[in-house]
Amino acid sequence: MNLYLDPIAINRYLTPQRVSLIALWVERSLWLFCLLALSYTLYSSISTVLGTKTLILDRAGSVPIEQGSAERGTRTKPSVEIISSRNIFGPLTAREKQEAPKVAKPPLSLALIGTFLSQGGLYAIIEDTKKTEQDVFSSGDSVFGEASVVEVLSEKVTLKRDDGEIITLILDDSASSSSAGSSAPSVESMVVNKAELDEALSNLPLLLTQARAVPYFKDGKSVGLRLFAIKSGSMFETIGLKNGDILKSINGTSLADITQAVKLFEELRNERSISVQVERNREDKEFQYQIR
Repeated sequence: MNLYLDPIAINRYLTPQRVSLIALWVERSLWLFCLLALSYTLYSSISTVLGTKTLILDRAGSVPIEQGSAERGTRTKPSVEIISSRNIFGPLTAREKQEAPKVAKPPLSLALIGTFLSQGGLYAIIEDTKKTEQDVFSSGDSVFGEASVVEVLSEKVTLKRDDGEIITLILDDSASSSSAGSSAPSVESMVVNKAELDEALSNLPLLLTQARAVPYFKDGKSVGLRLFAIKSGSMFETIGLKNGDILKSINGTSLADITQAVKLFEELRNERSISVQVERNREDKEFQYQIR
């Protein structure tokens, strides 16, 4: 069977009006197809989401429908207690806050050597035991960069560290009175070069800068001079004196009065034998020097 299309008949049939009408219907058909495809896609996505939500609610459990509900088959919100009891997310435990381990602070390398009264105020002689360095401090002073002085009393000093910790340094002189005089003091003899001694005593202001001496009180009375900050290689070190020594007398003359001590130093240039009474570590010692 042969199908013959007459071009003349086709040209007569396909007028411009008919061609425009056919194109319009084809365009509308394509739009309708696209809308149907989009609607189907949205319907499938919504169905999937609703199905997943329903599955989750069924697994977690939900409370029964409340009586008198306006719509039958409506679910209420799932019970928190049921979800917690089924433990679907693991145990609900509060996370404990871990405290940072406390680092032990090193103890202060400070020792109270003595206290003295000067110009109406109390001062403390404190030693840095690591550096074997001593100095005088009063209330508010910084002590070797480790703490500050809060209060100075006759037998103790209160210090405050940078973190607020309060430290108390106590002067242990309780055994001084019992040890002194209970037994004869130990005697130590040595020879001192006369030229060196004369040179040191000839410049008394320079000699007094080689060590620091402050009045030492016991039971409210001055009993001598406490030495500290003795310079290395000084005359004080040469004759065997040490930081913390309490000079009580020289050739029987008490050093309780500092003015008498200065006069005594000037008179020592004419002596050939010098006896010094010292209290060291709560024990009395006697130094006998032969000047040659």
